[in-house]
Parts: sequence; structure tokens; C-alpha cells
Amino acid sequence: MLERGIDIRECFGPNTIRSRDWRTIWSVKDRLPHGSQYRSALAMDRELAEQVLAAEQAEAELDLYEVETDPAGPTPEGYTIDSYLLLSIIDALQGVQAAVIAAAGGDPPRITPMPRPVTAVDIVRDAQRDESMQGLIDQFTGSTWEDE
Repeated sequence: MLERGIDIRECFGPNTIRSRDWRTIWSVKDRLPHGSQYRSALAMDRELAEQVLAAEQAEAELDLYEVETDPAGPTPEGYTIDSYLLLSIIDALQGVQAAVIAAAGGDPPRITPMPRPVTAVDIVRDAQRDESMQGLIDQFTGSTWEDE
């Protein structure tokens, strides 16, 4: 926290010596880097992991028949030029692997690029394009019994 210019002692203690609110730490903790000691401690906390799995199972039981509308791709948080370059290298290596297999006379695997971050603009743009295409399809096809 000192690296970010925040002294924890300023957030706790009596009001007379406290110059910051404890909510400062609460808001900063979510913005800590993924390799920080805090995030590492969270990832290795067995009790927290059991609670997360129990919550996921309870949610899965409730949403058994609902279609997920959230994007499947990662969020832009933490996506840097390093991440972009590493994903590009992985995609290129998949292409080389497919080329080597094809050159040896085998059936090459289908190349699927690694998922890139998805923003809200991308989601809205895709939804508008889907609605536009569905409207075009509806113009050329008659209404079906499912629509009525």
C-alpha cells in the first residue's frame, strides 16, 4: 500500500488521528495486481475456496435452465500489451502446429484463437447486428407458428 501512497495507519484508529477512511483500503484492494500477496493469499485460502464452490453450486442449481447472457471472454482488466503479445504467440504456435501436422499427411486440428477481452461496446454491437440480421431474415421468411 505504501507503493501506492497509502499508509494503512492513516485509515484506522481514533478519529482524532485518522486522516483516511477504511473504505480507502476496501476500494484499493480490488485494484491490486494479480500477482500481489493479497491476491495470492486469497487464491490459497481453503475456507474461501469452499465457500466460493458452495455458492457456485447453489447458483448452478437455481439457473439450471436459464441461458447465460454474460460474455464468455475475459474482461479488459489486466489486459496489457504483454498479454496481447503472449496471446498472439499462442495463436501463431497453433498455426505452426497445424501446418506441421498437415505437412506430415495428418488431419490438422481446427485453429481456435485464444479469447480476447470483451467490452460492453462489443456486446451491444453484436446484439444490434444480430437484431438487424434477424429483422432481415424475418422480411424474407413468413411468420412461423412459433412466432404466433
